[in-house]
Amino acid sequence: MSIKNEEKFLKSFLPKIIAQDYPSFELIIINDHSTDRSEDILKKFSDKYDHVKYFNQSVGKKGKKAALTLAINKAKAEWIGQTDADCYPENDQWIKNVMLKRKDASFILLYGPYETQKGILNKFIRYETWFIAVQYLRFIDFGMRYMAVGRNLFYKKELFVSIKGYTSHEHLESGDDDLFISSLPKSTKVGINLNELMYSIPKKTFGELLSQKSRHITTSARYSMANKFVLSLIFFTHLGFYTSIILLIVLGHYHFLWMVLVRAFIILVLSRRLMRVLREPNLWYFSPILDLILPYYYLLLAFIFPFKSNRWQK
Repeated sequence: MSIKNEEKFLKSFLPKIIAQDYPSFELIIINDHSTDRSEDILKKFSDKYDHVKYFNQSVGKKGKKAALTLAINKAKAEWIGQTDADCYPENDQWIKNVMLKRKDASFILLYGPYETQKGILNKFIRYETWFIAVQYLRFIDFGMRYMAVGRNLFYKKELFVSIKGYTSHEHLESGDDDLFISSLPKSTKVGINLNELMYSIPKKTFGELLSQKSRHITTSARYSMANKFVLSLIFFTHLGFYTSIILLIVLGHYHFLWMVLVRAFIILVLSRRLMRVLREPNLWYFSPILDLILPYYYLLLAFIFPFKSNRWQK
């Protein structure tokens, strides 16, 4: 785990990871030049628990990838479990259940939902997270390895070493998950575990969400041409459907509304089943409205992301 100015989360969430029911594991945390009380909190946990270790990032080194690389290099175990400071596992069986179900995989994709809170922004954030997860988890079966979530990820240390870590994209602030899985050899056995959840704290304002998503878009620019084509096709058909319907309605062709109703019904049926699988059941009845908003949200991001900051946490 790498942290930078995360004192508001460390006291609440570190105990949930420290208390994992697993015979032997070490929690390695790299403090990336925090200016708040993060280091004081880390020292208290490290003094109290033998399996908790923290290190300060070297002078001249900065950024999440450099911090994660240092943590991985110091790890003694065969397997690496990666998460973020603002996240917490669903229970104390997170590590155990992932390891028991890993089979012959050397890289394991998991789902990282956002915490349920009040408000339409929270529903939208959770819906988009679910929507993206359905895509990258399903596309694994078709050989499309383009995305993972760094807040809930397991892989063998030797795999990280074999591809020279983040070397090919170390100049980018983001991509410790997406560009990592994209760099894996085709022979790598990738497993999927949908049961062991790692919850994250969602952004509170739309401005914070835009800043977060701009970093993700910067990473997606490095996807392969094949992955870009498929994802672009999904986006433009999504956007094109609703834009066409809106234009037809504006022109007075209301009889095309039946197409919207049919799509809404299909979305309700499919989303209810898939949301149960990823344990987001209380979102499904909002899915037709959120499905309408989503393509225009992505269109907005496409226009504004070059002007947003890509810096690692201030």
